[in-house]
Amino acid sequence: YKRNVYAYYLSGTFKLFDLLDIKSGLRYERTTSDASYSQVGKIHLKPYNTFAPSFVMSHSFKNKQTLKLSYTYRIERPDYGDLNPFLDLSDPRNVSTGNPNLKPEIGNNFELGFNRAYEKGANLNIAIFYRHNGQDIKSFSTFYPSFAVGDSVYKNVTLTTRLNIGEEIQKGINISGSVP
Repeated sequence: YKRNVYAYYLSGTFKLFDLLDIKSGLRYERTTSDASYSQVGKIHLKPYNTFAPSFVMSHSFKNKQTLKLSYTYRIERPDYGDLNPFLDLSDPRNVSTGNPNLKPEIGNNFELGFNRAYEKGANLNIAIFYRHNGQDIKSFSTFYPSFAVGDSVYKNVTLTTRLNIGEEIQKGINISGSVP
């Protein structure tokens, strides 16, 4: 199994109206994967392209206080075990297989944060976040009263594979501080 990720980055920082500090970026990735097995040869794993934008807007106040709004787009690629198309028949009643057609999981992360630094080195950070993950890779099981593999037929089999069927939403607040 071999995976190559080719990435290109473009980023910039600028001030807007002497009020906001803006940092924005765009990452382009091309992901290719190959799998080769001694008995069946090469397995086709579809390559994919990803455009991943990000930005941070911040404003600094007097007394070392900063307010920040950020967005990041993330992907999590399926791993080898998720993609492996061969059947695991070590337990013939609970068969598992990977899925070479999986897409990467997609994450959209938003955060609004406040930071206050104090004179003697103490620091307070408060962040409200919202994270939405789509195309999450989850296990999916199907029961078969009869399941044929080659010239063998297994009875009462549960087949488990991986599919892009999940969605996850996280909302919350992080409060942290430090004192030297």
